[in-house]
Amino acid sequence: MDFGDDNAGYADMRDIGSWYQLGGAVVCVICAAFAAGLTVGLMSLDPLELEVKRRVGTPEERKHAEKICPLIAPHHRLLVTLLLFNSIANEALPIFLSGLVPGYVAVLLSVTAILIFGEIIPSAIFTGPNQIIMAAHFSGFVYFLMGVFWPIAYPIGKVLDKWLGHNSFKRYTREELSTLVDLQREVGVVKHRRPPGSHSGSGGGGGTLKAAKEKELGESMRAITVDEATIVAGVLKCHAKKICDALKPMDVVYTLCEEDILDENKLCEIMACGYSRIPVHSARGRQDIRGFLLVKRLIVLDPADRRPVRTLPLRQPIVVSPTGSLLELINVFQEGRSHMAIVSPCPDLTRQALRSNKPLEGRIAPIGIITLEDLFEEILQEEIYDEHDDRVSRLVSRLFSCHSLSLPCYSIKSDCILIPLDQ
Repeated sequence: MDFGDDNAGYADMRDIGSWYQLGGAVVCVICAAFAAGLTVGLMSLDPLELEVKRRVGTPEERKHAEKICPLIAPHHRLLVTLLLFNSIANEALPIFLSGLVPGYVAVLLSVTAILIFGEIIPSAIFTGPNQIIMAAHFSGFVYFLMGVFWPIAYPIGKVLDKWLGHNSFKRYTREELSTLVDLQREVGVVKHRRPPGSHSGSGGGGGTLKAAKEKELGESMRAITVDEATIVAGVLKCHAKKICDALKPMDVVYTLCEEDILDENKLCEIMACGYSRIPVHSARGRQDIRGFLLVKRLIVLDPADRRPVRTLPLRQPIVVSPTGSLLELINVFQEGRSHMAIVSPCPDLTRQALRSNKPLEGRIAPIGIITLEDLFEEILQEEIYDEHDDRVSRLVSRLFSCHSLSLPCYSIKSDCILIPLDQ
């Protein structure tokens, strides 16, 4: 019986030409693997992330980013180059296999080899944790391919640039940036959370354990903390928040009247408040603010002189609108004129009335004040307590009791707000 037909279509491996065809098939699979892996690996890199690593990354990350950034800049030309390389490898593989096996076997082997060894495995490798390192290592090979396919890839890339536009940095909104920082904080907390029992190592490997701890400490120092994420979120929200969201209404602001006498009792009361600046109003009412008194000027006063507040120099207040943003107010405070401002619905008319010494009444009357401390609280999104909040107030309260005075003890909740300690 003749079995010669069973080997019909299969190459005789004793022929040197069959080995050439097998070698060509293997080369095609390798080229397809590199083409697919580099296409997915390079095209999925975020230019913004690379630019961040190029500026503030570790020395190794900066070196890799320096290699990759100019490589992926011509996005469409790079894409066309890698796709051409991949197509040539995929189309050439069946040609080589058809000289070794029958046609239907060549198709099955080609599809299987390309799918597993030319697509899945290389794509997983080039998009893994070492994606940037792999891309940097093969940057020279990619530059070579871009030179080889330049006559075809360059004009097609130019047409795509003209049609679809250039690949640029992704722009984040304030809400997206705030969420991104918060997510990074959460990732850092999960990453550096020590599993149960991980601290109870014993035996050898002390050097390895020490190195691991040092590495973990270095990574934890670079991780975003809760306070940092909160501050960043607060700063980003300052642009949207208005002054009216942070001001203190006039009815809860501690003020002095121009007619108040600065005797011992009044000076002790001012000291108990713990403020550095106090609004001063006229006898016409609390809203008729005439200026701010710097408390440090009182240090040279003699209580026995019983001087009225109106005899002291006052600072002209800054007037702002309740619809202004907190970010704009920060810029105003940076000018150094004052760290306290009065808030008025008609700031221009209020300024004119102050210059001409007219009463602040009706629609030009201030509705509240805002201080630099209020801005910091909005950024930190927490209350700020200083050394005067409780300790000094109780000290002055005891001082009053020694002098048989009936002045209530106050505590500062925020600038110019008086809250009795028993509350």
